[in-house]
Parts: sequence; C-alpha cells; structure tokens
Amino acid sequence: VCAHHLLPFYGMAHVAYLPGGQLVGLSRLAALVDCLACRLQIQEQLSEQVCEALMEGAGARGAACVLRATHDCVGARKVQYSGSQVQTFAYRGAFVDDQMLRNEFLQLVQARESLEDE
Repeated sequence: VCAHHLLPFYGMAHVAYLPGGQLVGLSRLAALVDCLACRLQIQEQLSEQVCEALMEGAGARGAACVLRATHDCVGARKVQYSGSQVQTFAYRGAFVDDQMLRNEFLQLVQARESLEDE
C-alpha cells in the first residue's frame, strides 16, 4: 500500500544476493519481499529495504533488487497513466562494486521479463 495515497501498488520483484554468512532459501526471499511490502510503503524504499535486509540479516556479500510495479494511485489521478509501471533498482556490496555482476543480474531480469511478456 502506497504510504502517500493509501492505495495499493503491485508487481514483480527480482532479487539476487551473493551468500556470505548464510544461505537464504528461495521461499525466504519471497517472504522477505512480502513482509516488507505489507506495510505502508514507498516503492523506492522497498527495493532499498530488501537489499539492506539481505546484507544485514543474511550477511550477504552483495544484494540487488529490481521492482516493477503498477500504482493504483497513479491510475486514479490520470486515466492516461492507468496501468503504467514504475521500475526501481537497488544495489549493495558486490553489486555496487562489480559492473559485470550488475550487468549479469540485469540481463537475467530482462530475460525473465521478456518471457513474461510472451
């Protein structure tokens, strides 16, 4: 739910991390995003919070998050914007320092999104 307008936003989260301290199960990644998204939230903060939780909570060496969401608050104000999507990106640790690693992650996200569009 958008913290500014109290209307829902919904979409897809793409999350990657480089294990450091411990491995995180795939269901835990989904649960992390769900948990953080269930509070009053701003999309930009949500992507940052996902990365922070992986870095601090799991001791990850790096974390990346791409969120693609549709905001009902945007569509409610202007009909022409209804259904438009916003993407936010957040990187921590090795994903900040290593351009090739970041590019690999973004290529995987793009490939996944092109499969969804088919």
